[in-house]
Amino acid sequence: MIGWRTQWAIFIVWFGACGYQYASRYTIDYHDAIVCQLLLWSPALPIGRRWSLDARADGVSNLLPPWLTNLASTGLVATITWIYLSTVLSK
Repeated sequence: MIGWRTQWAIFIVWFGACGYQYASRYTIDYHDAIVCQLLLWSPALPIGRRWSLDARADGVSNLLPPWLTNLASTGLVATITWIYLSTVLSK
């Protein structure tokens, strides 16, 4: 699934990761929750636009609206910032 139908593959990976986290909620730690939070923004980002099989097949894959990409980028940066700030504060 790497590089083929990238937007759908990202959604499937996010759904699978969240399902795994829900199914084993008392046996895992917070790292899986962080992965799910970071994957949350991925479907709205142009991840498969350059080096994927989709980009090679039809040039530039479907472009998302700029406001959605900007919102997802801001959400991803805010999530990463929150991860680092909470780590600093907990130490």
